[in-house]
Amino acid sequence: MNQSTPYFQVRHNCLLYYELPEFTYRSAKCEFKTKAYSGKVPNGVKKRINKAVALLILKSPKRYIFNPVTKKRQPFTLNFITLTVSSIKLISSVEGYHNLLKPFLRKLRIYCNGDVSYIWKCELQERGQIHYHITCNKFVHLDFIKSTWNNLQRKNRYLDHYAKLYKTFTPNSTDVHAVWKVKDIASYLSKYLSKVDKNVALKNKVWDCSNDLKIKRYSFIPNQDFIIKINGLVKVGKLELINLEQCLIFKGKNILELLDRQDRILLKNHLQ
Repeated sequence: MNQSTPYFQVRHNCLLYYELPEFTYRSAKCEFKTKAYSGKVPNGVKKRINKAVALLILKSPKRYIFNPVTKKRQPFTLNFITLTVSSIKLISSVEGYHNLLKPFLRKLRIYCNGDVSYIWKCELQERGQIHYHITCNKFVHLDFIKSTWNNLQRKNRYLDHYAKLYKTFTPNSTDVHAVWKVKDIASYLSKYLSKVDKNVALKNKVWDCSNDLKIKRYSFIPNQDFIIKINGLVKVGKLELINLEQCLIFKGKNILELLDRQDRILLKNHLQ
């Protein structure tokens, strides 16, 4: 008879308990394989988006930052950035990715000293022009976003018509706001990033994320004391137990605080 090994998988709002036959275990550091993109958002892609969002939330605890615009400290979790294309000519998603989004993300990583996690999504406006949404876990000044994006547009001559009309190369083509006020950020982002507008299939991938969000979720083998502690919290009502066919879900607040010091260190190292 094959023996099974118990695991707890760590998510931002719950612990998922499951068992695996010992011979099927693989390292939690193994990266998933990216399938070919169809331009739509099928269920398999939605699952990968949901996983990337969950990892982004784990890497982005609520914290206070100094806002150089308001000159005040404010709570911060994630930025939600919108980038629009100002060209009167419709450009393809392939062209937009290589001429605009890819170099913008490269400059964003430099701006954040290489320490930034992000997810991006490509959509179509009503007039058929592409635009992008980027969610990242670093505070990024609007001036940097606007100047970087418009410089890339100008370099590729997407602002020629706008400049002739308004005598400037600085259209209002960017927007950024924080999403820390949303009660369930993970649900909000997963729903928004997975939505399909008009069921239009683009000819390039419609989303992607930073490499650090392409790892598997973190799982660990619990000791007996940890299992006793979790069951005790269920009995006193501090954790909600959801019994599913293939796993148990222990849902509650401050899930990460339930882990012991060693597992918190291992989780942190896994997410880096």
